[in-house]
Amino acid sequence: MKKKIIMIGDDGMIPELLLKFKEKLPNLSRLMKNGVFAPAMPSPPVDTPTNWTTIATGAWTKTHGIRGFAVPVKGKPLDVQAETFNSFLCNAEYFWEAAERQGKKSILLSYPTAWPFRTKKSIIVGGDGPFISNQWCFSSPQYYYASRTKNFKNATRIYLRKAQGWANLPSLKSPALETYLPLTGGVKMAWTKDGWKILGKEQKGDLYYCVLLLDRKGNGYDEVVVSKKKDYQAQITCLKEGEWSDWIAEEVPRKGKGNFKIKIDKLLKDGKELGIFRTAIDKTEGWCYPKSVGGKLTKNIGPFHQGLELNPFEGLVSGWGSFKLLTEAIKMQCAWMGRAAAYLTANYDWDILFMQVHVQDAINHRILSCLHPQSEYYKKNDAKKYWQELLATHRLTDELVGKVIRNCADKNTIVAFISDHGAIPVYRQIFLEGEFIKRGLIRFRKEKGKLAVDWRNTKVWNDGYNCWVNLRSRQPEGAVAPKDYEKVRDEIISILLNLRDPVTKECPVAFAARREDTSMFGISGERVGDVVYFMKPGYWNLRLYEVVGNSWEKTVSYLKKNSIYGPAKGKMPARLGSHEFLPGAQLHGFSNKATFILSGPGVPKGKRIDAINLVDVVPTLAHLIGISPPRQSEGVNIISRYLQ
Repeated sequence: MKKKIIMIGDDGMIPELLLKFKEKLPNLSRLMKNGVFAPAMPSPPVDTPTNWTTIATGAWTKTHGIRGFAVPVKGKPLDVQAETFNSFLCNAEYFWEAAERQGKKSILLSYPTAWPFRTKKSIIVGGDGPFISNQWCFSSPQYYYASRTKNFKNATRIYLRKAQGWANLPSLKSPALETYLPLTGGVKMAWTKDGWKILGKEQKGDLYYCVLLLDRKGNGYDEVVVSKKKDYQAQITCLKEGEWSDWIAEEVPRKGKGNFKIKIDKLLKDGKELGIFRTAIDKTEGWCYPKSVGGKLTKNIGPFHQGLELNPFEGLVSGWGSFKLLTEAIKMQCAWMGRAAAYLTANYDWDILFMQVHVQDAINHRILSCLHPQSEYYKKNDAKKYWQELLATHRLTDELVGKVIRNCADKNTIVAFISDHGAIPVYRQIFLEGEFIKRGLIRFRKEKGKLAVDWRNTKVWNDGYNCWVNLRSRQPEGAVAPKDYEKVRDEIISILLNLRDPVTKECPVAFAARREDTSMFGISGERVGDVVYFMKPGYWNLRLYEVVGNSWEKTVSYLKKNSIYGPAKGKMPARLGSHEFLPGAQLHGFSNKATFILSGPGVPKGKRIDAINLVDVVPTLAHLIGISPPRQSEGVNIISRYLQ
């Protein structure tokens, strides 16, 4: 029997939390007992696109080129960037490409940066990122609410009134109430070498559903009917509070066929409050290669929705969401992924299965500060609740691992469980761009009441973990002469390392250096900023859009009245957990490290390694399955390096 490989990925699982919860995670515990466990050092910058690419290629960032969530486009201003969830931007060979060269077949399930596909014999489902797809989504998730007392951000207010003009109503104890759900449109997308592009202008959708609230037993309004027209008998679904619909198929005007689910999230008996959550409206096809396999998946196990597990995440930030709603979406996605893995491995020839879910990362971003005593979000009496929420999401991942192993693996299967990074709590925030603006290194002009970068007078551009010099010889509106390049870089580094938080007296930046001096971290090259920096554990680096949006007046007012420093709770936007730190950063029992477990034939049992690098994953898997690793692979085979 030939050996096979299953790699299950969970974005953001922290190794320290896995060890803390392992007695309550039977499937992951069994994997560790029967194999090898190690914390793994991510490739900087420590984020999702960078490290799922590192895992899949065995190459450092400087080699594969997927640096962060977006990279500047050559010949354009520094704020014009291409999204990196795009295999066309990857400069290294993927594991599945190397495997195909050597006669192996792969199945990729929602693996970030696997799309657009670069192989001919693989089955690829999704993969243009773990989030809602820009090319397969007609309309983003939406929350609709009717309330006399609440006002939510990033949600659609609807209004209830006495129902009029409905046909075939049943016998009722109270007058029926009605409202409408507007189902908005999206945009058509196309892939280019610079990432996805919008084709034509976005048009507002004109599709509406009719909604009816019913009280049939005299116990108050407890049923919600959704229909395409005002006819009770033409209903699409009828739900009670807390219930989800089945998948609803719909022809979206000017877009095509899509599908979605809705949940009645809130329904007061007196009819004064209603909350309805709708998932993204995604295309029914186009997300799978070969196309025919996508049709069979939809028919046999239901439609694929990339990022379904993250659909309600915005609600945790905007106030309308809940942990319950989020975990229900996670559970649905994990269930679909488990069924898809079982169906594909049972019906198609395969040697390698790579699959990924985005579970722990979202929770980390919203919970970790609530568990750190230095954070203003920390409340001792609430800590137990947050630990239970973290355990609950780990259990959902554990259940998925168990289902995949039971349905897809045999005694000749090597199973790997991997995360791309960890996370640590945030208790202080700094608006770093504000410092550059105050010093005149970044300048704006007013353009129709909004901010526009004054590139001809801007010397520096801050881009997450990077600072770029607006160099005349490189940028279309460069402001810095080549002779002043090193002088400006010195100034940037000096500013970063001499910052002092007036409250903590600490420097919020842990490391700053020229990009050619960061090769030791595996990061360098033309897609990396002229200066690379990492935040001190506990600090979050706010972006301009998070603080003031694109308002000119708000920017000027904010910088005059506010310090660039602040707590994680307060006037500045909240970020409760982050991984914008050095790969090995640690704080209060949490770390930035990734999780690695490996089990199966050829793997020693019950072993623990102090640390590996994520670049070591693919060389090790290649060794175990008997093929050569990808051409640009830079990691080591941990079996021969550490375990023999």
